[in-house]
Formats: sequence, structure tokens, C-alpha cells
Amino acid sequence: MNTVCVTNQKGGCGKTTTAVNLSWSLTELGKTVLLVDLDPQGHASLALGFDTDLLDRTVRDSLVRPPLAVSDLFLPFSDKLDVVPANISLASLEQELAGEPERELRLRQALADLGRPYDYVIVDCPPSLGFLTINALVAADEAIIPVETSSFSVHGLERLLETIEMVERNTGRRILVRVLATDFHGQTRYAREFLESLSERFGEQLFETVIHHSVVAKDAAARGLPVGRAHRHSKLDNDYMALSTEIVESAPVVEVENLRKWEEKLFGPSVRGEEVIFRLHAPGARKVQLAGRFNDWDPQQGEMKRDPISGVWTIRVRVAKGSHQYRYIVDGEWIEDPANEVHEYGETGFRNSVVLVGDQ
Repeated sequence: MNTVCVTNQKGGCGKTTTAVNLSWSLTELGKTVLLVDLDPQGHASLALGFDTDLLDRTVRDSLVRPPLAVSDLFLPFSDKLDVVPANISLASLEQELAGEPERELRLRQALADLGRPYDYVIVDCPPSLGFLTINALVAADEAIIPVETSSFSVHGLERLLETIEMVERNTGRRILVRVLATDFHGQTRYAREFLESLSERFGEQLFETVIHHSVVAKDAAARGLPVGRAHRHSKLDNDYMALSTEIVESAPVVEVENLRKWEEKLFGPSVRGEEVIFRLHAPGARKVQLAGRFNDWDPQQGEMKRDPISGVWTIRVRVAKGSHQYRYIVDGEWIEDPANEVHEYGETGFRNSVVLVGDQ
């Protein structure tokens, strides 16, 4: 699962338009997507036809204590796109949580267990650098910054980049930051020069895809539809399909043969009485499972959970005393534990990792 926040403290830069239409275009490429509306204005929810004034449950309910599970908040838009909606009730949350410990982790914690696998979680941020945006950045693997091709669109951008760097320092992880040129008027000299200046400033951080100016975005949003449904094959639809393709093709891939190079970041099994905590550092993996003698070599019984900040997959297993062989399954490929030097050959002839529990 890749968590992407779409953020810019400046309004009118195409932030919500990008979050909504990127989500839809990813589903057109066969990806499953959860769109999280984190803006009290609820524009992403409205753009997909949900009446935010009638909602009893919103993303706010997953950020308070005790929280509702995010899976209880899903509003299905299609078979591959679900929405966690927002409305104005979210606006007071920052003041309500003032002074509470680890409040910047609320969204990350809420997204840790979604109840079903998603390829992408897209978070539409509010036009500010407050509590909600910090929560989105802490939870994100990637930040997309839409920049309208006008002279005022870069105002405050450096402050946003400094905020992202602060989050990286405090969490000890890297957020992939990419800039997206939006509302591009290709026929004007100014827009072309502005795009060139963005390229000089951000280099490879600037998407090759450019989102062109189009009137169909507002029409689609007013109808509660993504552009790809309201105006299929329009220039704007093609732009967001190109953006989705660029994102998918540049997604990190877990190379199992290279896992052993990460040994300094890996965690072997930790035995605590008859409970064993298995941990594997595989931040680019979409799915990690554990199979061993203790669960009849059934990967379905060993679904591991990923920490979105550290990229570490974890599972706790009750194991009887003795010697137990096991393997990890990373995106369908069975591998030994790179952090465990204890191995033995199993009945099928494969070499398996071994965990010892009790007095051995």
C-alpha cells in the first residue's frame, strides 16, 4: 500500500481536483484506491456525489478517542474506489486535541488496519499547514504538491517543503516529494516560462505530466463525478491517466534478492515466553505473510501488518516450546528471514529459517 497526500497550503491550485481524479484514474489502471478527505470543506467528498451535510460518520470519528475503525467509514464509489468522507465537523478537531500526546499520529494509526488491502491511499489535505496536514504527512509515503502555473502559486511553497523536512526529521523516514504543474495554459509564453522555471528548481521531482487548464473539471465536480466518467477521453482525463501511469510505473518494487543487503535495518524473531514477534523491514512490499510449522504453513493465517512510517511488517504468534521452521512470503515469493542466521532444511528440501522457543 502506498499512501499519497496531495497538499499545498495555497487554495485554487487543483489540489482536490488532483486527489479525486488521480484516485479514479488509478482505478482505471486496475488499482484499488481509498480516498481520504481530510479537508473540513469536504470538497473531495462532494466531488464524488456525497452530501456531506447528511453524514453521521466522517474521518473525524477515526481521529478522536475512542476511534472508529476506518473500515466503518467507507463510502463505496465504485468496486475499486472507496471514500472516507469529511465535513465541517473536522474544523474544530485541532482545538479539541490541543495538548494531547502524539496527536500528529492519529491518521497514521487509523490507516494501520483498513480491513482490506488497497494499492493506494490518497489523502486530500486542507489548504493549510496545521494539524490535519501534519497528520497526513506523518502517514504518507509520498507528497504530491500541485502548483498552479501562475506567479502567486509558489508563494509559501518553501515553507511547505520545510514542514515536510521537519516531519522527516521527527519520524526518521523519507517522504517522496513531487511537484505537479496544474492549470497549464500551454498557448501562453508566461506559462511555458513558468513551467521551465519549475523544472530548473525541482528537476526530477517535477512530474513529466502536466495538467492542462480545462473547464470540464468544475462541470464534473458539480455532477458528483470524476472527469474520467463525466468527460471520458477529454484532455483533462488524458492528463490524469498520464499522471496515474507515471506514478504506477515509478512505484518502488521490492527486490527479494536484495533484501539481504538491508540486514542493518532488519529485525529477526523476538521470543517472549511462548509469544514470538516476527518483524521484517520491507517498505516497498504490498503484502507480507508468515508461514511455518506453527500455522501449518498457511500464509493466510500469517498476515502481517505494516507500519507506514518505518516500513516494518510485524506479527505476534503464540508458539509452543520447541524448534520451529518458518518463511516469509513477500508479494507471493517465499523467502528465508534475512535477519536470522539459524536455518535447517525442511521436509520438501528447501532451507527454512528457524526460531527456538523455550529451553533449547
